[in-house]
Amino acid sequence: METDDRIMEAARLARTVAASPERVFEVWTAPAEVERWVCPDPDAPVKVAADLRAGGRYSIRMDAEGGPFTAHGRYREIDPPRRLVYSWRWLEDAHPMRARTLVTVEFAPVEGGTRIRLAHEGFPARSDLEGHEQGWRISLERLAEVVAGQRSPMGPAGRPCSGGLASGPPERRGPVRNASPRKCRDGVVD
Repeated sequence: METDDRIMEAARLARTVAASPERVFEVWTAPAEVERWVCPDPDAPVKVAADLRAGGRYSIRMDAEGGPFTAHGRYREIDPPRRLVYSWRWLEDAHPMRARTLVTVEFAPVEGGTRIRLAHEGFPARSDLEGHEQGWRISLERLAEVVAGQRSPMGPAGRPCSGGLASGPPERRGPVRNASPRKCRDGVVD
C-alpha cells in the first residue's frame, strides 16, 4: 500500500502578531483568553478548561453546527513564553477524526511582535489534515485580533464574544491574567 507523505507530515502554519511572546503565550493558555479566538466559527459558544502544567489536562468545547465538538488532551511540554506541546483528540463521535494528534506551538520574538509557529501532526487522512489546517488559519487570524485589542472579550449574557470589535478603554475590555507558569517538561503519554 502506498502512503501519502503529506499525511505523515504536520500541518505547519506561521503567523506574526503585534504583541510580546509573554502576551501571546498568555492568550494561548489562559482559558478566558482561549475562548475568544480558538473556534473557527465566530458565532459558536466556547468553553475552555485547562490545568496548565506538564501532564495537566485541557478541554475546548465548541458548540458549533453539527456539534458539540470537544478537543481534549494533555500538556506535554510547557516552556513559557517560548514553547507549548500538547496532545489533541476529539471527544464526541460527531467529529469524524478519532486519532490522537500532537500540537507544538513556538513563540519567537521578532521586530514588532511575536512569530507563532504551529505544527499539528499525526493526521490519519488528508481531509483531516486539510480541515485542521483551515481551522487553525482562521483561529490564528482571530488570535491576532485578540492580541491587537480588536476582539471584544464579553458578549451578551456575559459570554465571551466571538465577533465584533472591542470598544471603550482597555480596562473595560475584561480582565487580563498575568500568569507566569514555571518551565516544565514531562514524558507523559496519554
